[in-house]
Amino acid sequence: MQRTQEFTTEIRATTAEVNGINLQIASATKQQAVASGQINQSVQQVVEQNQDVLREAPKTRVMVTGIEQMTGLIVEQIAGYKTC
Repeated sequence: MQRTQEFTTEIRATTAEVNGINLQIASATKQQAVASGQINQSVQQVVEQNQDVLREAPKTRVMVTGIEQMTGLIVEQIAGYKTC
C-alpha cells in the first residue's frame, strides 16, 4: 500500500511537471505566432513600398529626362550669352 502511494505521488509530481512544460510551450508558441504576424506585416509593408517605387519609377524617368533637356537649354543659353 505504501509503495502504491509513493508511485501515485510520483505520478502526480511528474504530471504537474509535464503540465508546467506544456504551459511554457503554449506560451512560447503564442509569442512566436505574434512575432510571425509582426514579421509578416513588415514584409507586406516592404512589398507595398516596392510596388510604389515601381509604379513611380517611369514618372521619375520622365522628370529626369525633362530636367536634362532644360539643363541642356540653359547651357546653350549661357554659351550664347557669353558670345554676345
